[in-house]
Amino acid sequence: SSGINAEYRDQKSNFQTNKRNMVKNAHTVYTKVFWPLHCIGSSSGYIVGWNLRGFMACVCTIVSGVQLDQLERILVSQMENDPRVKESHKGPPRVLGSWESIGSDQVQTPDVEEIDIWVSMGQGQGGMPMIKSIYSYGYRYQSGSNTSAQIIFYKQPATCYYSAVPLDLHTHSRTQRIPENIGDWAKVNAHKTTPTKERKNDENVDETVNGDSELDFTLCQINCSKEMEGILLELLDQANLMPTSSQTLQKQDSNNSLRRRRAEKQKQSSSSPNYLSNNQYYNSHSHSTDTLRTKISKFISLKIQTLLLALYVVSSILLPILNFKIPLLDTSFKDSLATGWQLSLKLEELGSWHSRFWKLHKTEMWKNNHPTRANYICFSNSVWLACNDILLGFLCGSLLYCNIARVVDLVHQFNTVLTDSVLRSLILWLMGWPAGLKLNENLNRFLGLLFMYYIDKWTLIAQYIAPYAPLVLKLVAFSGVFGLSILLAILNDLFRLITLHITCFYLVSARFYMLQLLLLTSLWSLFRGKKYNPLKKRIDSCDYNLDQLLLGALLFTLIVFLFPTTLIYYIFFTLLNSVCTLVGGVCALGLELLNHFPLFGIIIYLLQPQYLPGGIRFTVVDTKTNTLKHDLPSNISSNTPSSSTQTDKINFPANTSYLLLETQIIQPSSLFFHLKQFISGILKTYTVGKLAKCFFTGAPWYKVAKAKSN
Repeated sequence: SSGINAEYRDQKSNFQTNKRNMVKNAHTVYTKVFWPLHCIGSSSGYIVGWNLRGFMACVCTIVSGVQLDQLERILVSQMENDPRVKESHKGPPRVLGSWESIGSDQVQTPDVEEIDIWVSMGQGQGGMPMIKSIYSYGYRYQSGSNTSAQIIFYKQPATCYYSAVPLDLHTHSRTQRIPENIGDWAKVNAHKTTPTKERKNDENVDETVNGDSELDFTLCQINCSKEMEGILLELLDQANLMPTSSQTLQKQDSNNSLRRRRAEKQKQSSSSPNYLSNNQYYNSHSHSTDTLRTKISKFISLKIQTLLLALYVVSSILLPILNFKIPLLDTSFKDSLATGWQLSLKLEELGSWHSRFWKLHKTEMWKNNHPTRANYICFSNSVWLACNDILLGFLCGSLLYCNIARVVDLVHQFNTVLTDSVLRSLILWLMGWPAGLKLNENLNRFLGLLFMYYIDKWTLIAQYIAPYAPLVLKLVAFSGVFGLSILLAILNDLFRLITLHITCFYLVSARFYMLQLLLLTSLWSLFRGKKYNPLKKRIDSCDYNLDQLLLGALLFTLIVFLFPTTLIYYIFFTLLNSVCTLVGGVCALGLELLNHFPLFGIIIYLLQPQYLPGGIRFTVVDTKTNTLKHDLPSNISSNTPSSSTQTDKINFPANTSYLLLETQIIQPSSLFFHLKQFISGILKTYTVGKLAKCFFTGAPWYKVAKAKSN
């Protein structure tokens, strides 16, 4: 029995040895590795990252000088339960394999019999990383003819991040969806190095993860790699394992020199009796400084939150008042005046500051995503515009207050020119034979005297309120304290008030024109023996007697001869009202620029355009000319052979391709989406068809000042 057991153990050992060394030639293995640029010059160590599926991996960092069992214990027991990692919803990284650099010692390789994936990589002759072999449940995929690899370099995100979808500052509708539970993440990324023994075939693994594509999910891992590396190094430092990550080499050199100098000072001062008191004073002083900074930051944050909460309460009280509909007019103050609409817009904006600031203050990590970035840009731009609006409003209000007398004279001259030189003279011209047209004398005289009568009444009203003009302008000047947008909205309403008689004349002439047009349409149907059926909403045949036809003929002839006179007055007041509407549209455009001009976005676009991601692109790395040198850190690129004389003699693996992942910049036109929406809204309202329909039917036009940007 003992001999049989010994023979069985020998056969099993030989089978496992042959299985471990066997090269699988069934099909070509395709490997894709996302490699951070700062890890190219790292010393030998263990590769830490994520394994999305199969042989597709995303490297986070390389940890050197740490034993494998200690690193696994940190990743599994501590990092998995870290609240910051749970908050990210991206899952903790794992040990993916080993890395061997030129001139460094080899690292320990574990038993790969029970590991789903173990990638053995090394630094080639040209400094580029290359895959040596891949182990999966005892099978060894050797770098050769049956293995093709693609190594994609990326810069670890700091202020910029990677996204396949351009940043949308307006809707933020499409964001990268990630698993809500760490347990879901375990289905695609095993954080332990001893998973189940059942091997999953690549063909059975879906190319999407929780609805996201592989690229989107990998970009999520890349965007959180910097924070994950910082958490890992912090946990290793707390465990006194002293990692030597490539990203912290320079920091450790400076810290080690600083520690040596402090140690020498402590040795010199330890001989003195005041050493203990000096050390206690130093520790207490540094602790008190950190505590003071923390208290000051918390105090400032608390005051800002209190102020924003007060603004939110004020906006919540005033917004219902602005939206309250007046019973007699069946409209609200917000919809009737440009000032009301501007106040409502400002109050809504101030009310949203509290929630936006709270979200930004609450988010300390994992900021590399579309919602957080868009919220930060929109909030900062809103605050900048509010400060600039108040500053410009105070400046313009001061200029208006210092020149009230001159402004009053200008307003008086404008009203005189508009009333006497334009309206009165042109109406007198229309009462004659305008442009040689012979109008109906009685109707022409009636309409001319009617409009002249109300012009005289308007002049009397203007003379009555003229003494109060300086007081009104002072109030307008004081309104500049609330911003230039409020001042401009009040001036827009005052302009509409000054030109109110023109609007009334336009509405009266349009109503006369529309009534005569309707009568002509009805009488023309009577001539043809037709009649409009209001029940079926169609024109039906109808039999008229002789008296009805005779009366209809007389009325039709009368209205035909009166219609040209009404048409001339209608065209005249329509042109005047169009000019007033155009001025209101210019004011509305100025308000739109003051409210939604992307000042902060333009500054970011000019100073740091990578902060506004507009997609990604892949660039092929030329290994002969080493085009990657300029993208490497200074301490790495200097140690990487890159001269043309050296690279000509280097034989890079033919089955490995190198790409560089780069982020694209958002289009500048995307920053002006509010302005584009406003202009598109006006163009949709004032189309050629709608304008022609309003003109020929006599329907009143909509005011451009009421155009609202969605």
